[in-house]
Parts: sequence; C-alpha cells; structure tokens
Amino acid sequence: MKTIPLQDQKWISVALWKHQRLRTDLKLWYDPPEPALIYHQAPTPERFFTHRLLLWMPYHLWKVRLSCPVCGKQLTGYGAHKRARQVLDVDRYYLMITETLWCSSVGCKTSYISTSKTILDQLDLAHKLEFRLILTKKYACDMRRLCQYLGACSDFVDRPSLLPVTFQEPPEPVAIPSHRWMLAVYGRDILSRLDHIKASITSTFGRILKTDSTKKITKKLSGHAKGTALWLTSVSNEVGQILISVLTAQEGPALDMMAADLIRRYSDAGVAPPQLLYVDCDCC
Repeated sequence: MKTIPLQDQKWISVALWKHQRLRTDLKLWYDPPEPALIYHQAPTPERFFTHRLLLWMPYHLWKVRLSCPVCGKQLTGYGAHKRARQVLDVDRYYLMITETLWCSSVGCKTSYISTSKTILDQLDLAHKLEFRLILTKKYACDMRRLCQYLGACSDFVDRPSLLPVTFQEPPEPVAIPSHRWMLAVYGRDILSRLDHIKASITSTFGRILKTDSTKKITKKLSGHAKGTALWLTSVSNEVGQILISVLTAQEGPALDMMAADLIRRYSDAGVAPPQLLYVDCDCC
C-alpha cells in the first residue's frame, strides 16, 4: 500500500501479512513498536514517527453476514483495500486499513468498502460503536514525536565518538487542518446524528412556555436566504430548553402554524398541554 507512510510499512507488513496473505488471527487495533530506551547506534526516525493502526475489516474480523444493497446477495471478502486512510484523533492521527467486499452475483459484480454507510448500517450496535470516525481528506501533525526523536539524537551526539555522526531527517509533517475543514467535519457529525437530534428536540415539553422573537439571527442570513425572513421566533420551557424555532416574515398570524404544530406534538405524545404561555409584552 503506497499510502502507508514509509516508517510504518515494515511493521504493518509483518503484523498483517504472512506469505503475502492476510493473517487469520487479526485484531481491531495495533500499536507500533516503541523506540529503544538506549541506542548503541545512531537512532533512525522510523520508530519515533510510527502510528497506531485501526484494522476495519468487519467481514474478516467478526465473520458478519453482509448483503449487497443492490441485489441482496451475500458479500464476500476481497482482501485489504489498496488505500490506507489517516484518521485525526484528539491529539494526533492514526492509520486505518479497510477491506473490499465483493458481490459475485451475476449481473451485479459490485464492490464496496467496509467504511461505506451501506455496510456500516448492516452491523449490529456493538460492532457499529467500534467505528467512531468521520472520514475526511485532511489530517493533523504531532510535534511531540519530533521532540522525542531530536532528544534521542542529542543524547547520542553527547557520547564520545571517533567519527562524526549523521542523522536522518524526520519525515515531512502533515498539514494542519483549516477552519473550513473543521466546520466540514462538524457538519458531517451533525448530519450523522440528525435523526437522534430531531427525536431529542421533539421529545422536549414543559408546563410553562415562553415565546421570544429576535432579528439578530435573520440579519446573518446570506446568499439566496438573505432577506427571506424578518424574525426568528423560539419557544422555550421553564428550564430554558428550546421546544421549537421558526423563521417568519412577520409576527402575529405567521406564528399560527407554529402554535398548532406545538399543540399537536403534545397531543401525539399524550402529554398535558402547557398551563401558561408568556409572550414579549404580556401573559396569555
């Protein structure tokens, strides 16, 4: 796999393959070899810049039954995918190797990657929770490993030696993610939890409600949405939880649909209707 960094290729090859075939005793996570405590020869950067490995192969690891989303026939394993991914973690990034799944049905002949949504949705909850990733194209860098490597080189230089010592340059750092990339990741995370978020919002009720309208949010609308709304009206309960928010062109009659939908929500859930509804200028 050409996408695996050079410093990781040797140990990953030994860990995953034997006689050019995937091992049968694979596991989900692999830790790289650690740097030596004492060096009797000039240290090399390989072990200082290796990465953890996530092996996402549900078919190979757990023998789960996966079906083709097109024809419904059972998928079979087709080996490791040719591209390794780099996954951003909290303070560094790690590598992920996936597997290719193949539908051999006549007239279909389609391949899938084990990280695709159509495959992940077929896993049970226990296995699906093992995959907590949002795949993107950008990564992070980690300065601590560079300091560790340079420190080992410095300690080695301080020792008496008859010949001058030269050290290999550390690998090029990965570009730091931009703010737009961070927003894109956040957006994908929200979309992946959209059904849960909607369920949480529509499961919020209260006995005493307050309606409040503001123009501050509508002034931030841009593009095609600019100028299409004048008010943002929200209804919250006695503990400050938002029950519903709507954008309208005016107050008053424009909120009738919002109020009707809110009452219908209470009725559908079998919850007693609110006792009070406060508005900006009075109580009704």
